Amino acid sequence: MPSFFPTKDAAVGHMYQFMTWYNEDHMHNGLNLLPPAMVHHGRVDQVVTALSVMTAAPRAIRKRHPQCPEEPPDGRNQHSDEGDQSGVGTESTVT
Repeated sequence: MPSFFPTKDAAVGHMYQFMTWYNEDHMHNGLNLLPPAMVHHGRVDQVVTALSVMTAAPRAIRKRHPQCPEEPPDGRNQHSDEGDQSGVGTESTVT
């Protein structure tokens, strides 16, 4: 935050931008990491339902396919070819 504002309009604009961020985007610790506007407008149930669906899907997959690890050992997407450091297909010489 600036220590002073050159004009009243600059101060009002800054506060408007800050309050919009605080109310709409800021994840508030006292509100279970939900933005104040979401709690104020009663949208908490929608978010909790959406989150429970998103977290239930991986659990259901692991239940059907118990051999699937919870996360890849190296933390990357298992189906990604990027960053493969397994050494497969690489040649090395030992001296």
